[in-house]
Amino acid sequence: MSTKSIITLIIIGLILAVVVGLGVWYFKNGENVPGEDVVAPEDQASVPSKVEAPPNVVVPEVSSTVPVPANFAKPSVVADSAPNVETKFRIFNLSIEKSRVTPDTLAVYLGDTVHVEIVATDKNYNLVQPDYSFKWNLQKGVSKTFEFGATNEGKFSFFCESCANFENIPVAYLIVVKK
Repeated sequence: MSTKSIITLIIIGLILAVVVGLGVWYFKNGENVPGEDVVAPEDQASVPSKVEAPPNVVVPEVSSTVPVPANFAKPSVVADSAPNVETKFRIFNLSIEKSRVTPDTLAVYLGDTVHVEIVATDKNYNLVQPDYSFKWNLQKGVSKTFEFGATNEGKFSFFCESCANFENIPVAYLIVVKK
């Protein structure tokens, strides 16, 4: 090998080492490596995804005159989920903007069928609820519909995977109570 070829190989090797080094530094100090688990900072407590439902939860109805908290979603439709059954079919309309779901709480009865229409108004979002195995990928400006049966009692937290610093902070809740 000539001296010129050796120098060329050394220069190429140095360039590759710098590129690889910058890539490692970027992923360790900037974004997470794809597939790498996000670990919550030690000073931030991990929030459970399911807790016991609070007592005396009021499940809103369309024409309900019973006061409910302002952050509770009021269904736009409540209908029998099937003939001769007590469970209901409930439709809710939600939006997410600036990493906040509005309204942020759905309250339903155990056995109800829940129909959620949600739109992300400012950017794309990934909402998850581990206990119900939900992963909702929301595109900016596109209304998405999700439907599920309320099969487990409790207060379930939704988390935002795509929100900076919100990995362990609930952005919405589903409360399921017995009738």
